[in-house]
Amino acid sequence: MGLTREKVSRVIAVMEGVPQLIVQLHYGSGLRILEAVRLRVKDVDFQMRQVTVRSGKGENRFTTLPATLILDETSAPSRNCQVIPMWPRR
Repeated sequence: MGLTREKVSRVIAVMEGVPQLIVQLHYGSGLRILEAVRLRVKDVDFQMRQVTVRSGKGENRFTTLPATLILDETSAPSRNCQVIPMWPRR
């Protein structure tokens, strides 16, 4: 038995930051958890409204960017934005 859309929305609403973004991408784009965690800023195309999922085997796939994550042009991240890793590198 799965969750209804309303319940999923309530779960996402209580989250914040990077974990919330990962869950939104996982649920809205159909990304696997590891795919969402490995995304880079350059993998998200706000104009085409798509996400590039890169594969180590050289075969990339594309999926749609959820409408809930589409930003206007003034708030979209720039190429010069600072990317903060979710976990520190070892």
